Amino acid sequence: MHRLALLMLATGLLTMPCAADYCAPETDASGGMRDIMLAYIGPGRWDVDSFLPYVAYLGTPGSEEPDDWFFDSFLFCMFSGAPSGGAYYNGTANRADWGYYLDLLFDPEHNLAAMDAVVEQVGKQLGDTQRTCPIILMIPYLTPTLEEFGDVDGDGVDEAPHEDADRAKAFRWVVDAMLERWSQQEYAHLRLWGFYWMHEGVSKRDADVVRAIAEYVHEKGYGLHWIPWFSAPGFTECRDLGLDFTIMQPNFAFMRTPPGLLVPDHGRLTRNALLAREHGLGVEMEMNMRVALDLGQAMNLQLYLNHSVDELDGTMNGAVRAWYQAYDLVAQLCRSENPVSRRLYDDLYRFHKGTYERRALSLCEGASAMLNGRPAPELTDGLWLAQPGHEARVLSAPSPVRIDVDLGTQQIVGDVRVHIAAGPDATAVSPAVRLSTSVDGKAYSAPAESSAPVLGPVGDWSAGFVLTALPPKPARYLRVELVGPPGEALGVDEVLVYPVQQLLWGTPCHINGVTTPVEASLVQLRLTDGRLMLTDDTDGVVTTAGGRAALNFELEETLYLGSALAHARWPAGCKPPSYRALTTHDGETRTSEWVTAPAGGEAWIEVSLGTTPADSVQFELASDPGVQWDELQVVRSRNLAFGEKGFSDGETVGWVSETQVAAIVDLGEMRTLDAAQAHVQGGGYAWVNYPETIETWSSADGVEWRLLSAAAPAKTVTFTETVGGELQELAWLRQARDGSCSVSSRPSLAARMLRHRATTTCFRSPRQVSSTRTGARS
Repeated sequence: MHRLALLMLATGLLTMPCAADYCAPETDASGGMRDIMLAYIGPGRWDVDSFLPYVAYLGTPGSEEPDDWFFDSFLFCMFSGAPSGGAYYNGTANRADWGYYLDLLFDPEHNLAAMDAVVEQVGKQLGDTQRTCPIILMIPYLTPTLEEFGDVDGDGVDEAPHEDADRAKAFRWVVDAMLERWSQQEYAHLRLWGFYWMHEGVSKRDADVVRAIAEYVHEKGYGLHWIPWFSAPGFTECRDLGLDFTIMQPNFAFMRTPPGLLVPDHGRLTRNALLAREHGLGVEMEMNMRVALDLGQAMNLQLYLNHSVDELDGTMNGAVRAWYQAYDLVAQLCRSENPVSRRLYDDLYRFHKGTYERRALSLCEGASAMLNGRPAPELTDGLWLAQPGHEARVLSAPSPVRIDVDLGTQQIVGDVRVHIAAGPDATAVSPAVRLSTSVDGKAYSAPAESSAPVLGPVGDWSAGFVLTALPPKPARYLRVELVGPPGEALGVDEVLVYPVQQLLWGTPCHINGVTTPVEASLVQLRLTDGRLMLTDDTDGVVTTAGGRAALNFELEETLYLGSALAHARWPAGCKPPSYRALTTHDGETRTSEWVTAPAGGEAWIEVSLGTTPADSVQFELASDPGVQWDELQVVRSRNLAFGEKGFSDGETVGWVSETQVAAIVDLGEMRTLDAAQAHVQGGGYAWVNYPETIETWSSADGVEWRLLSAAAPAKTVTFTETVGGELQELAWLRQARDGSCSVSSRPSLAARMLRHRATTTCFRSPRQVSSTRTGARS
C-alpha cells in the first residue's frame, strides 16, 4: 500500500503544471513533510545523544527532558570524507567509497539505528509510541570525469563514468543496495520516503541520468528529492527531470558581507522565496558555521526566520523547508550557555510549530519617521514589499524625497539600508540615496551617498535594498534623501539601521564590583551587542557597587586599538559618570586618563587609546549607584594602516586577512592638491595582491570626509620580477576619472588629510591586500 501510494504521487506530480505558489508543507506535494533536517554523517557518527535536540524539543535550558517533538523528517547525506580522498558531493568518490557510506548509514549503533532508538525513547517520554519519521537517503553523485570508479554488477568490468549508461547503472546499484539493507533492518519508527539527488546543480549532461534514476526510484515506489543552490542549472525544469519536490537554497548565510556592514543584502532571501513561489519549490534554511559563536551570524539566522513570516516572504506556513546546519549547530544552540544561542533554538522550535513572531533587529524599528515632514510610521515598522499583493505599503513622493528618523537615543550608526520600490509603469527609480546623521537634530554630518542597485522583480513591481556603510559614530537622528530626476515619483517603504560590529562582540568578560550578580554570558549578550535599550529592560545594564566596577575582556588575539566607548544613563541628582580603560600586552599594562561624561543624563564617553596593541581590555567604571552602563565597545584605530591586523616596518604598511583597509596621510596643513596616488606591492607573489579598487577621500579636520574618487586604479609599474613562477611588482596606482588621473573633477582641491581605502575580494591567504605607500602631489 505504501509503495503504491508513492508511485501514484510521483506520477501525478509529473503531469501537474508549475504552481504559482510554494510547495506547501505537510501535503502530498511535499511527501507530508514540513521541516527536513539534513544529517551529515562522517567523519562523526550520530548517536542517541546527538539526535535528541532535533527529534525532541528540549524546552528547559540545561535539561535533556523532552517537552515536544521537533523536526519531523531527516535527510541522511555525506559531503566528503571518503576513504579514497574523494568526495560524494562532486562525484569523485569511487565504488568502495560508496560502500563505506552504506556501512555508515546502517551502522548498528549510530545514524539510522540511533535515530530509530531516540524516536522510541522520546515517544515513551511523551506518551506517543506510534510516532514514525520520514527518512530520505542520499544518492552519491558520480562525475563523468572520474577515471576509475569500480565494478557494481560483479561482471569483472569497471563501470565507465563517462558513459551515461554506466553512471545510471551505478546509481541504480546504490539505490538497490540501500533498499536491500533497509529491508534487513527492523526500524520501528522510521519510514523510508525516498532518495536525494546529491549534486546541487543539474547540467545538461546530467539531465537524462537524473530522469533515468527518477524513473527507477518511482518504479520501486519511492520519491526523489533535490536541493539546488540559488538559481542552479535545472531548477526551473525540476518536474520535467522527474523530481517529486525541490527545495532551493538562498545561500544567504554564506554570502560575503560588504565591508562596514553586519550582514549581506538580505534581499537575497526574498529573491529566493519569489523564485520558489514561481516554480512551486520549497526553501532551505541555512546556518553559518559560526552561528553559535558570532552575534553577526546569529543575526543572519534570525533574518531567515524574520523573512519567513506572512507579512514578508510567507514561507513559515507556506513552504516545505530543508535545514542546512553543517553538522551539529542546532545541538550547539540548544546546549549553549549563551542566551542568544539558546533563544535561537527556542525560536527554531516556534518556527517549526508556525508560532514564531518576528524579532526586531533594526535599531530604528518603531522609531519616529517623517516623509517630507509628514508622519510615516510605515518606514520603521520592520516590513517592506517582499511579495505580490503588498504594494500598498510603498510610499511614493516626487523627487527629491526626504526622510527624517529619530532613533530615540544616540545609537552607534554605521549600517543603514533603505528599501526602495518602483511600480510597473515607472521608467526610473532613485539613482542615489544620501545619508547624514546628527546628535542633536540640528547639525548634520556631510552626506554619504550610495547609488541604487538593480532592483529585482516583485510581481509587476521592482524592489531592493540600498546598502550604505557610514563611518560608525553616535547619532540620534538620521536623514535619508532619495534623489532622482526632478519631479519623478520615487517609492520607499522601509529604513533599517543595524548594529555595528565591534571588536568585543561575543567576548566573555570578567566582572567585579556590580550591585547585583550578572552572568558573564548575559553581559556579553547585551553590553557589547551594539544596541541600546529603549525600554525598562535592564538585563544588559551594569550599576556600580561602592562607586566602582571593573569589567575585563580577554581578546582572542593581539589587536591594535584606537579608542574605547562606553554608554551610560543617569538620573537627575547623580554626578556624571567617569571611566578609564586599561590595556595589557605581553604583560605590560597601559592606563588611559579618566574621562567624565558631559552633563545631560545620557552620553557616549570616548577614551582614546592611541594606537595600542592589546591582549586584554579592562573598563574601570566610577559612578553613583543610580548610573546605568549599558554598552561597552572597543574600536580599531582610525588609520587602518596600523589597524588591528596591520603591520609596518616603518617604511611600508600591510595587512593580513583583510578585505578593506585604509591609510590616512596628514599633510599637517591645508594644501592644494591636483592628484593622489599610492605606491603598492602586488602581483601575487607571497600572496601579496594589488587592491581591486581604491577610494580617495579628503578632509580638512579628520572628522568630516568627502569622497573624491572610487574606481579601479590605473597602474604604472616601477619594478617587476618573477620569483618561483610568481609575479612580484611595485607600482603607482592612480585613479582615473573620465579618463583623467585627477582626484577631483575640479583642477585642484584644498585639503589637509587624504585617506586611501583599498578593497579586494581575493581570498588567498595569508595576505589578501598588498603592502602600500601613499602619497599626494601638489
